[in-house]
Amino acid sequence: LVENGDTIVVDAEEGRLDLAVEPGELEDRRRRWRPPEWKLEQLKRIAGRGGLLYNYATMACSASMGGARRCPKRLPA
Repeated sequence: LVENGDTIVVDAEEGRLDLAVEPGELEDRRRRWRPPEWKLEQLKRIAGRGGLLYNYATMACSASMGGARRCPKRLPA
């Protein structure tokens, strides 16, 4: 929902990041927003199945979760 040129207010003491956008504009952005296409197929073509980039893309958690690589519960046969 953040666009180029938006003001982001950082409050380090409170541990907050706030987007300084009018509520109506933010609601319009929410309505227009569509999830981005998942790029796994593109990563397979670039890195090849089993390549480092493919493995990272399929096994790493997001930065908000620590960005660490997680191991699958079951290893493929």
